[in-house]
Amino acid sequence: MAKKKVKTFTVDEETYDSLVTMFKENEAEVSVSHYVDRCLKDLLKYLKTLDELRRQKTERYTVPMSYVIDMVAREPKMTIFEYDDDPDAPFIAGEDELNEIQVRYEAEKKKIPLRFWRFLRTGRYKMSRDGEHIVNKRTGFAYNVDEGPWDMSDVPEHDEEPEEKE
Repeated sequence: MAKKKVKTFTVDEETYDSLVTMFKENEAEVSVSHYVDRCLKDLLKYLKTLDELRRQKTERYTVPMSYVIDMVAREPKMTIFEYDDDPDAPFIAGEDELNEIQVRYEAEKKKIPLRFWRFLRTGRYKMSRDGEHIVNKRTGFAYNVDEGPWDMSDVPEHDEEPEEKE
C-alpha cells in the first residue's frame, strides 16, 4: 500500500511531544505516525461500515453521514462490535453503533435532552407538564430521568392522569 507523507496535521503540541518522548524513552519499535496511520485506517473502515448500513436501511436511519462523521470525530470509538446481543436475531455489523447515533440525532433535531428522548421515542412516555420529568402514558406515573441511558426514579408528586385506559 502506498504511503503519503502528510505535510500539515494539527495536533496538541504538548500531547504529541509527550507521546514521541514516551515512545523514544521506552524504545518502542513503532512510531506515533504508525499509530496514527492505524487509527486512520480503522476510522475509514468504521465510517464505511456505518455508511453502508445507513444506505441499506434508509427507512430506519435518517441521520445524515455528516452528522455521523461529526459524532465519531467528537467521541472517538472506532470499533464495530463483533458480537450479537440477541442470539436469535441476525447480526448486522455496525447496527448498534448506528442506532445510538440515530437516537442522538433525533434528540438533537427535536431539541430534547437525550436522557428524555430515549424514553419518549418509544411512544409509551410523554413529557410532564413542567417539562422536568417523563410520564408513562398508560399509568400516569411520573419519573425523573437520570443521566444513564435507562436510569429513572419515581417522582410521585408529579404523577398525572393516564392517557390510555388499562
